[in-house]
Amino acid sequence: MKAEFKILMFCLISLSINSFGQLKIVNTGSVGIGTDVPFVKLHVQGDVMAVNYFNLSDSTYKKNITPLRNCSAIIKQLNCYKYQFTNVQNGSNIDNYNYGLLAQELERVMPDLVSKTTPKAVNYIGLIPVLIESLKEQQKLIEESNRKIDSLSVIVSSCCAKKEEEQSNQQSSNNNNSIGNPNIEHTSSKGKLYQNTPNPFNGETKIEYELSNTSKSASIAIFDLQGNFKKSYPLDLNKSGSIIILAGELTQGMYIYTLIIDHQEVDSKRMILIN
Repeated sequence: MKAEFKILMFCLISLSINSFGQLKIVNTGSVGIGTDVPFVKLHVQGDVMAVNYFNLSDSTYKKNITPLRNCSAIIKQLNCYKYQFTNVQNGSNIDNYNYGLLAQELERVMPDLVSKTTPKAVNYIGLIPVLIESLKEQQKLIEESNRKIDSLSVIVSSCCAKKEEEQSNQQSSNNNNSIGNPNIEHTSSKGKLYQNTPNPFNGETKIEYELSNTSKSASIAIFDLQGNFKKSYPLDLNKSGSIIILAGELTQGMYIYTLIIDHQEVDSKRMILIN
């Protein structure tokens, strides 16, 4: 009698669940919550809340692994919108605004992130790797642009210093650039650049420098006498330090090396590489 009562209660509960469509388990094994027609393994018609959600990402469970390329170009093709769901989405509050993509638009760019179901759904988590690589690509462009800006700043400053030197017929030590006389040190509140030793050199030479405690970025850039950028050496943001330049890094000739702090030229000097 007790067993029969349990069976009866189970049938009543199952009938109640199936009748009101709050929880539906179809013969394919799919589960629907708030819907009688689940079209994936778990279909929830409404909002879902969880503390954490983990996606399987173990490399031993993956194959055909290839790096992502040109992600910035992919992101540029995507459009984001603010929208409300229609009353077809009976599990959500249709008055609330949502933010996201349109599945049909995303499908034209990244079809792997759009479901084959009707209605269409988007795998937003799959967009995260594309966003990460896009940010890395943008950061690389920013760094390259900063290096070009530093190079142009040095060229402009050198040209201005040269013109002033010609007009005043004085050594460039009277200007903000000490290229004209390599034996005179130019001190700035931002830092100080010393003459390389030995100079001339044919094996290696050392360039010493000093930085202020407020420096956020610093480098020593090398140019030929035509102003063409040759090489850049990022500096440790300690108060003082030095770099070593090997003869094999450059060809024989005269060069200008410049201390750049926070994207501004602080001082420049000449060095000579001989065979």
